[in-house]
Amino acid sequence: MKPIYLVIQEGVVADMASVALDGINAVVREAQANVQVKNFGVWRHKDWIDMNTGALLPYMSVDWYVEQGRKASRNKRQLYINPISYALISEPWQKAQPHWDVTVMKDDLYDDGCNFIIGGAIPYHNFVISTYRFRDLDEFWRRECFKTSVMHELGHVFGLPNDRQDGTIEQSLGGHCTNRCIMRQGLVVPRDWLVLTRDRLEHGSFCSTCLSELHQFFQS
Repeated sequence: MKPIYLVIQEGVVADMASVALDGINAVVREAQANVQVKNFGVWRHKDWIDMNTGALLPYMSVDWYVEQGRKASRNKRQLYINPISYALISEPWQKAQPHWDVTVMKDDLYDDGCNFIIGGAIPYHNFVISTYRFRDLDEFWRRECFKTSVMHELGHVFGLPNDRQDGTIEQSLGGHCTNRCIMRQGLVVPRDWLVLTRDRLEHGSFCSTCLSELHQFFQS
């Protein structure tokens, strides 16, 4: 079973890094899967900088991945998620040890067609997520909404929602479940994420259909 690698951008506050780990572990428990989660924190290889030029060496630190999103960004206040996500797919570490990647950013993210996004997943590969849009919530809801978002994106990595014919999928910036479930789409931040999070806390994380699909993912 492939492990999950968690890496965080420097500056992500410690409690939010902990929340990300809690969210990952919560999904693994729901999946009843034997998946190891490795927390690399602010990861930097010992040879992460070119000592002659000071340049960041490719794939050798979380800083280099952040740099890819910054260089391609239309403005320097946000990171463009695509270069980061696809660099994670092509990284040499995937050959040495196939794994799923989770990267937590403090900086705001955006994607094509969106002014901002909380996070984005490439199914079966990785997701990149930001704490930025929850920063103004009080401590409890900041943590819980971010946990919901982490669980939501990891659900996408594990193929949720799968193709189904019962009318419970909508295409809204990708496929999303329409049941009372953390795999619903949230478009208005933080309002929709507060609703998703209250539902998660009161009724559980995944609807029965998504939970069944999650179990099937790890049994296939």
